[in-house]
Amino acid sequence: VRSADDCQVKYLSYASPSLNFTKFSKEENLKILELVHLHNGNPRWDDVAATLGGGRTAWHCFCHFQRKLNSKLRSRPWTPEEDELLLKYI
Repeated sequence: VRSADDCQVKYLSYASPSLNFTKFSKEENLKILELVHLHNGNPRWDDVAATLGGGRTAWHCFCHFQRKLNSKLRSRPWTPEEDELLLKYI
């Protein structure tokens, strides 16, 4: 059974009509990168969302950064050493 608080959090995070689920704009991407840089890679995501405005949540901003903008996590080809380790353990 869900509590009233659980329902409110779910609504405010996923169902509220005030939320913006559209693709992040180039300007929003640049602002996120700027704020991450200004805070040495560890911004307060609530502040990032508030700065962007437009119905973005802290969680959406964080996830977008990690999935699309974080150069440390961008995909790259596997190295031969990584291939070898993978094959060793499967």
